[in-house]
Amino acid sequence: MNVWIWLAVYLVVLAALQVGLYRYFRGRSPAPEPTPQRTSNARPGFEGPSSRSGVPCGECGTVNDAHSTVRYCRACVAELR
Repeated sequence: MNVWIWLAVYLVVLAALQVGLYRYFRGRSPAPEPTPQRTSNARPGFEGPSSRSGVPCGECGTVNDAHSTVRYCRACVAELR
């Protein structure tokens, strides 16, 4: 067979395979359902600033360790001030 015929067959098979894979994976992942909104930005199980000594995060309210090397919140990664 001619090289051009092999090339054309290869391109058609490759395109059909890609379309088939696209349709297969597109149908497998439906849109995620919306999650209920929390009333605060604090992570679940947050006990409040009076339960532990530390630095509360200004963004989410999580109490972080009061240490000189701790610069970012462990829950939301906001910079502690």
